Amino acid sequence: MVKHLENQREKSLVQSGSGPDINFPDGSVLELKGSVFDWNGALEQFIRYAYTHSALKIALPNAALDLYKMQALASFEAGLKFHPKPPIRPYILGQRANNKYGVRLFPSVKDIQQIVITRIVSALYHRPDSTIEERISSAHTILFDIDTQIRKQLSFETESGAAYEVTV
Repeated sequence: MVKHLENQREKSLVQSGSGPDINFPDGSVLELKGSVFDWNGALEQFIRYAYTHSALKIALPNAALDLYKMQALASFEAGLKFHPKPPIRPYILGQRANNKYGVRLFPSVKDIQQIVITRIVSALYHRPDSTIEERISSAHTILFDIDTQIRKQLSFETESGAAYEVTV
């Protein structure tokens, strides 16, 4: 993630010890999470940093978000407008081949939700000549494991042309 920021020519200070992982000169911070992390602790950090810094950016692997986590972040983000704080700026990271990662920065968690929901709804489209049973089966398969669908769509976002490629 630091390499991505350097490639974007963003000035930052990587912090060691407690506190946000990366601080920016404008007072905003970036908290990085790997593929395995304590969600409860991370959520508490996100909330603390959003209230105590000018803005919060978070970086999460595409496999880390599920429906519950996405909704929790979106709900918190919506409440930030009462304090007046900007939306959370999430980076979603996805592994590509040959030690490369796709990094996609979104304007807000709400934007991630809208993209993911739009794609899932599109997947529910059925050909006019499909039978009712085919439609039921397809919709059930997609909606039954919604977390897999969310991760699939986020993976697509980190592989798309809208994502930056970073080599580690």
